Amino acid sequence: MIILNHNDIINMHIPLKECISILSYVLALHAEKHVLLEKKISLSPKTGTFFNTMPCAIPALGLFATKVINRFPKENNRPGIFGHLLLYDINNGNLLAIMDATWLTAIRTGCIAAITAKHLSVGNDFAFIGLGNTAIATLQVLSLIKPAEKITILEYKDGHNRFKEKFPLHNIQTSTSIEEIIRTNNTIFTSTTFAETPFVQPDWLHDNILAVPIHTRGWQLCDKYFDQVITDDYNHIKHFMPEISAELGDIIVRNKPGRMDNEKIIAYNIGIAIDDLAIAYLIYNYAIKHNIGQQIDLNSYPDSYII
Repeated sequence: MIILNHNDIINMHIPLKECISILSYVLALHAEKHVLLEKKISLSPKTGTFFNTMPCAIPALGLFATKVINRFPKENNRPGIFGHLLLYDINNGNLLAIMDATWLTAIRTGCIAAITAKHLSVGNDFAFIGLGNTAIATLQVLSLIKPAEKITILEYKDGHNRFKEKFPLHNIQTSTSIEEIIRTNNTIFTSTTFAETPFVQPDWLHDNILAVPIHTRGWQLCDKYFDQVITDDYNHIKHFMPEISAELGDIIVRNKPGRMDNEKIIAYNIGIAIDDLAIAYLIYNYAIKHNIGQQIDLNSYPDSYII
């Protein structure tokens, strides 16, 4: 069994194209009912914090995983959202790896948001509200699969300046108005991790809008005004969205329902465990191939095991 910390994973330099490919593959498996996936369990010890536990299995990859992802106020250099993943061999139950899941979570979330835009957005103008690691990952992936002609970001504290420094070659404009951003852009990614109340009004919506609320917050007042509701997994959102148009995997596999002219679409991609397992699969294989990480033995027992 190997232990992989954040630096181990970052220094692998796993190509984003490989992440996009494996995620598209597992979403297709999900559409064909070839994965084992349960709803995440969420506990909130206090306002603004959470522990989410996310189990799944992908028999085609021979793997089971559980991720615990947390949201807490930032400390030192630690991001506000961080976590860890346990990776198991589905055939014998052996623990293969314990790995930091912070990069993994940001990349898979950004990939899913960008894949959604690839299939459902109109034009190449994109807007971002919330400019943390998830937004950065989303734009990195978009640059590979649907390059932006114009990007608008919401000014907030100093985040907009850091974001612009991260992407010096992009045409990035700033705005102080959420309303202006919604009204003047076709595709809006909102990656705010906490919002006490909705911050988007229904009369701001326009034809051809694609809303991608990455952390599902902010758009609640607008739900009934969209022509299509897309999600990555219906079981995760049916408690607040009883009717959907399609799951993202269905669109990838069957190109349905797709987009009709002048539609308003919202994509409630809740973030599912098979996405985490897909990226963990890449990380684990890179670690084995390049002998990265700390090796320890947690899978051996005495010949006669008695408590």
